[in-house]
Amino acid sequence: IWASSLVVAQNEETPQAESAELEERVALIRVHLPLVGNADQALQATLQRTSDRLFAAARRRQDDRRPAIVLQLQPPSDQEAVATYSQFERAFALARFLTSRQTAGIKTIAYVPRSLRGHDTLLPLACEEIIMAPEALIGEAGIDEDTEGTIRRTIIAAYQEIAESKRTMPVALAVGMIDAAVEVLQVETEEGIDFVLRNDLEEFVQGREIIAEKVLVPSGTMAQWSGREGREFGFVKY
Repeated sequence: IWASSLVVAQNEETPQAESAELEERVALIRVHLPLVGNADQALQATLQRTSDRLFAAARRRQDDRRPAIVLQLQPPSDQEAVATYSQFERAFALARFLTSRQTAGIKTIAYVPRSLRGHDTLLPLACEEIIMAPEALIGEAGIDEDTEGTIRRTIIAAYQEIAESKRTMPVALAVGMIDAAVEVLQVETEEGIDFVLRNDLEEFVQGREIIAEKVLVPSGTMAQWSGREGREFGFVKY
């Protein structure tokens, strides 16, 4: 709620006292994409400084609630035309920092107002919550990789690692964005709805009765998820 209030406050007039209190609990960091060079290191330093400031303010207020940092992920407006995406190493380094013990005391929220492709998609996976415009898309994470369509296993493993660390997005949906070789299923059982890779289905159904099964991502494609789908699937908060 704090985070969505802060995002709204960027474009609306907010009473000065309320705005000052909000800024002591929640910080907004604009992340200009793509990440190249030492951009990840600079952002890690900014995150650390911002965390220190928020913790200091919380101590002054004797407030034991976790402060929050909103990362506004801003791809270039002409990304489709120029086809520039974050370097995998830079995006993965920042994602690992966001899932490390160094940021454990901070609630991290990804704000996605526009579509993200390529390895920019790792960053929302590394945050605890995602705020996303309904028509914005995240996915096609491997679009900037091998032109023959094969993705290094180490890159796929990195997406699994980050997705499993935060569990913000179901792991199968995350893998579906990077690995075109997999088929992603939506499976309904008596326990509810789950997202499963076809290769894992046999193990998943042990002791369960399948009520319905639907192919969300066919083999040979890399998934893209809209903000509207994210709300439906439960990985987009607002």
